[in-house]
Amino acid sequence: MLLGKENGLLKWLRLKHRVVLFILLILAVLSLLFSSGVTGSSSSLDPTVEQVGDITYISGGVSESESVMMKALAVDYQLEIVLIQKLQQREEYLADVNVQVFDHNLKSLLNIDTEGPYLLMNLPLGKYLITAEYEGVAKSQWVKNDGKKHQKLIYWWPISETLP
Repeated sequence: MLLGKENGLLKWLRLKHRVVLFILLILAVLSLLFSSGVTGSSSSLDPTVEQVGDITYISGGVSESESVMMKALAVDYQLEIVLIQKLQQREEYLADVNVQVFDHNLKSLLNIDTEGPYLLMNLPLGKYLITAEYEGVAKSQWVKNDGKKHQKLIYWWPISETLP
């Protein structure tokens, strides 16, 4: 009997989590609409979902409202990549980072420059090498998409401080 109550509680908590994420997404979209001045122009909201081959991705998160939106969308993507420059406790989020995706045979599947610090991707099942390059420094990591869980990669580069 107790097990049935626990399962019901877990279902309720999952539903509550999705509702909160949906509300955050709506608030982010409304914030984007009002901060950009809704004028009836035909420009679309950024970021936009892109597709290359079997890979679907979205990149962005430069503004605070866009960052909130990307974080809310992340649960619907298998891979979340965050790009950061860091010095001790100081962190800066990066854009214009070259990201490449290779399959297990090192065949190039995707080569893009990010539009913000967040890159969300859905990949077919398999093993992939993800390479991110910023200011000539490349970082790589293998990921395996088994279709069962969301994965988050954080790539960081040191902030170079010049002494006076």
